[in-house]
Amino acid sequence: MLILISGGVRSGKSQLAEKLTRSMTPKNGKAYYFATGQVTDVEMEKRILKHQADRGEAFATCEVPYFKMADVEQVIDESDTVLFECLTFYVANVLFSENLENYTDSSLEGLISQIVETLFELSKSVHTLTIVTNDVFRSTYQSYSPETLMYLKVLAEVMKRIAKRADRVYEVMYGLERRLK
Repeated sequence: MLILISGGVRSGKSQLAEKLTRSMTPKNGKAYYFATGQVTDVEMEKRILKHQADRGEAFATCEVPYFKMADVEQVIDESDTVLFECLTFYVANVLFSENLENYTDSSLEGLISQIVETLFELSKSVHTLTIVTNDVFRSTYQSYSPETLMYLKVLAEVMKRIAKRADRVYEVMYGLERRLK
C-alpha cells in the first residue's frame, strides 16, 4: 500500500504518518523511519531532535538523504512498513546535488521519473509505504529565484505522480486530517 500525506509545516502530518504506519505494521513486520532531512542550521537540528523524540523506540531509523533502493534492500522486508519523511527534503537533496545550470527539460524529466520510480519500487518492496511531504505551494511565486522555481516545478510533478498512483492521499491542516483519496 502507498500513502501520501501532505500539509504545511507543523500541521500534524508527521503525527498522522506515525500513527498510520504503526497501525499498519503487521505483527511479523518492523516499522522503519527513512529520514531525508539533514542538519543545516540550529532550527533544523531542533526539528530533527523533536521528531526523534516523538518517534521514540517505535521505529528503526535509517538516515537516507539521497535515498536509493541499494541503501536499504538488505534491511527491509515485504512485511515491513516505511515512513518516508520527507519528500520535500529528498527532492531538494537530489536536485541541488547537481549544478542546476546542467539541467535541461529532458534531464529534469529524467530526474522526476527516477525519483518517482525509486519510491514506487520501495512501495512494492514493503507492506506499506507512507510518504510525508510539505505543501509549499500556497504562496506567490513572483519573488522566487529561478532555482527555487525549478525546485517547485520538480516537486509539484513528483507529488502529482505519486498522488495519482497512491492508494490513499491525506491533507493535514491545523492538526485536522482530510482523506482526499
